[in-house]
Amino acid sequence: MFRIVRARLREDDGIALIVALNIMIIAIGLSLVVAWIAVTTNRDSGVDRQRAVSVNAAEAGVDAAFISLQSAGGTSNPLPCPGSADIGSLTVATPDQPVVTRTIAYTDLQGTPITDCTTLRANAQRSPVRAIITATAKPVALGGVTQTRTRVFQALVTLKPVLQNGFQNAIFANATLQVNNNHTVYGNVGDDANIYSNGSVICPTGSQQTYHGNLFAQGGVDFEGQCSVTGDIWANNSVIVGHNQSTVGGRVISSTSSVSLANLGNIGGTVFAGTTISPSCASPKCTQHLVQGAPPAQPFPQITKSRIGEWTAPAPTGLDYTLVTYTGACGDTVISALQTLETNNPGQKTLFQTSCAINFVGSNTTAKNFSLTNDLVIFADGGFSTTNQVNMKSADGGSHKLYWIVPYENQPACSLASPPNITTDNKFAVDSTVNMMMYTPCDAAIQNHAEQFGQIYAGGTATIDNNFDMAFRPLPVVGIEPSSEPLLHYDVGVTYKREVHG
Repeated sequence: MFRIVRARLREDDGIALIVALNIMIIAIGLSLVVAWIAVTTNRDSGVDRQRAVSVNAAEAGVDAAFISLQSAGGTSNPLPCPGSADIGSLTVATPDQPVVTRTIAYTDLQGTPITDCTTLRANAQRSPVRAIITATAKPVALGGVTQTRTRVFQALVTLKPVLQNGFQNAIFANATLQVNNNHTVYGNVGDDANIYSNGSVICPTGSQQTYHGNLFAQGGVDFEGQCSVTGDIWANNSVIVGHNQSTVGGRVISSTSSVSLANLGNIGGTVFAGTTISPSCASPKCTQHLVQGAPPAQPFPQITKSRIGEWTAPAPTGLDYTLVTYTGACGDTVISALQTLETNNPGQKTLFQTSCAINFVGSNTTAKNFSLTNDLVIFADGGFSTTNQVNMKSADGGSHKLYWIVPYENQPACSLASPPNITTDNKFAVDSTVNMMMYTPCDAAIQNHAEQFGQIYAGGTATIDNNFDMAFRPLPVVGIEPSSEPLLHYDVGVTYKREVHG
């Protein structure tokens, strides 16, 4: 009987193994479920991450467009044309590397579409326009994922042109700037005495000049003499720095032509040429065959008699000058009238208007002093000149402003036998307490040991000769024809920025 019981007990042998196998099967199944959940969750997390990255990238594409639009201005950096070609795409540097494609469309303030690029750029320099920017971000593909992660951001902005008055240069020549013999142009705050020409800049052999600023020329630059620039030289055409002692503190750029250098070691910055550089030099110092846009263009600003009211209007809209219109005899008589006006009205800011030509005459041995007791603006239709020794001085030791202005309405007379130019002769000098602007739509020729503190603007050729030293002093100017004011940049006013359906 006892043996029978023991036999039945032995029939349960192996049940533990079966239980263990069942447990293992269940565990493996659970592990597979966990693994499947982990893979699915990770994939979903990747999709979610890419969606978030796409949203951020699309918004970044819109924000980058804001910056581009705000900095646009002039011919060298115009507004992007309607569409997508000019505004371009972006690749955001993240592991998902979403590519952001962008388009831009324009309307006027009434909502009428502007589709022609030439019309857009011409009108937007003076009138506000609206722009619709659309940025679409699409990340790289994820294996096994079919869901779209593309996101689209859109913004509506108003672009309002911001103009500058055009008087930010020390010397402006609307045609050629010719410099001879020795002179130096010093900056006002650091090296800010910029020189600009809508023609070419020529420094012939035997000359020695130094410009404490940048030099821009829409033509070419030809430095055969010992001429130096502390900033950049940037010309649309060829650049020649042909004297071994000439120095350039910044870059040398020819947008479309060649660069020729006598001494590469005297160039502080990089050198760019639309064609070739001689002598040849390697990257990164030199880059050849890189055609690029011309230097930022600046139109000749037009000071007109028709806007004299902006000089005489009270601050802050005007400069609060008192208008005096002279109708008497010209020659010495008008000079006497000017000096009497200054002597009898100390402290009165005066705008003196005449149709005469103003000629200050000194002698070879005795200087003719014109003494200022206030800020004085002279509008002279016939131009300005000095003969022999003439000094512009402060009568009271205080600082005064002096303007010689030939109004732009006289520009047609520039081709006549006696054009309204500005010319100075032997030892013309300006006291350090007098900041002076010379402005004519015709030619300006400053000669013979002249000294000046201020600015020179010539609507034709500017010729600087014989030991002329100048300290740049920017003077306030109003009464400028708006169509001649250069575009500085755009104010970007955001109406909305939001995600939209792709």
